Formats: sequence, structure tokens, C-alpha cells
Amino acid sequence: MNVRMILQALPTAYLVFQRDIPSAIATTKARIRLLSSAPIVSIVDDDESVRAAMSSLVRSLGYESCAFCSAEEFLTSPRLHDASCLIADVQMPRK
Repeated sequence: MNVRMILQALPTAYLVFQRDIPSAIATTKARIRLLSSAPIVSIVDDDESVRAAMSSLVRSLGYESCAFCSAEEFLTSPRLHDASCLIADVQMPRK
């Protein structure tokens, strides 16, 4: 039995699926990347002890945390657009 006979015996759906394998693999890899990285919660507070406690709480809930001591530091951070959620102190002194 040669390859041509095997291919003729296969259903058309299998051949279509076989052509779609690279795109299916790429889609699956993208989904795995999304699932494997926890959402990032950014914490902005001028009080170091509050930042540490909040970061610890956020990590214990299964999220990744990024802490910043000022709004300016957060806004200039390269991780600005990675944040899924922002927890901010509303009364911070301007520096």
C-alpha cells in the first residue's frame, strides 16, 4: 500500500484538518501563554508597608503584583499596559 492509496482512503475532513494543524497549534500556544501568566495587579501607594501587605495579599490570591510608590512611577513604568487592575491610594503627596 503506497501513500497515494492511503490518502485516497482518508476522509476529506481529515485532510482539511491536516492543513489546519499549524494554525491550530499557534492558537493553542497563544491560549497556553494567556492561561499560564497570571493577571497583573498594579499597586500604587506612598506607604511602603501598605504596598508590601497589598502585594502579599494579591499574590496569595493567585495574581502577579507590581508595586509603585507614586503615580508618576506607575505612569512611566514599562509595565503600564500589562496591568489588568490598578489599586491606588487616592491621597498621596506630590513629590
